Amino acid sequence: MGGHHPAVRGGGQGALSGAHRRARSGARGRTRERGRDAHLPRGDPRPFDRDPRRVRRRGGHRAHRATPHEIAEARALEQRRRELASQLEEVVDLPAVTVDGLRIVLRGNVDLPDEISAARQHGAEGVGLLRTEFLITGHSTLPTEDEQAAYFGRVAEAFPGHPVVVRTYDLGGDKLPLQFRAPSEANPQLGWRAIRVCLDRPELFRTQVRAALRAAKHGDVWLMAPLVTRLEELDRTRAL
Repeated sequence: MGGHHPAVRGGGQGALSGAHRRARSGARGRTRERGRDAHLPRGDPRPFDRDPRRVRRRGGHRAHRATPHEIAEARALEQRRRELASQLEEVVDLPAVTVDGLRIVLRGNVDLPDEISAARQHGAEGVGLLRTEFLITGHSTLPTEDEQAAYFGRVAEAFPGHPVVVRTYDLGGDKLPLQFRAPSEANPQLGWRAIRVCLDRPELFRTQVRAALRAAKHGDVWLMAPLVTRLEELDRTRAL
């Protein structure tokens, strides 16, 4: 289940598309165009840019003044978003069962610590994917075993009687600690990444595995090794 799935997160603002967020900004008066857009390549004009009467240049950026129609459209989108969020809140406590009686287990996809309470409030039966990269990326020092064990244990205690699946570091590509230097390769997103990075940094890997094992005394903690491509990688992981 995705980390921003409305069944877990409540269908908040994260469920809005980039276009909807721009429309909401327009309702406040104007939006700024910075040449970046979730749907259009950089440099492509937006539809309203084709009307020069509605575009101003400010410091190299284009500013757009919303029309009454755009403001009304943005308000309607916001109203529909609120209605959807309200409808989801009304059914959040109902069992996840199909019309033919099959029960579906919904578990959280937790990226950051502040998502734990949201997953609990919206009925997640454990954590199907506990991401751990935030513990290491963007920091000048590596996390200690005690720090990781405390975090994993806190998550396990938040979901008593339910599994918590800790995914070992999915490092590589654009997610590497400041201390690491990635090798040059044709496709870094699929090459030296995840389990292969961890196996090449055994002390880093052992520290995380030991932390997860210690946290298991607080609940049903599992380990997931990401992007395994060969049986040898699992054998080496078990050998740790």
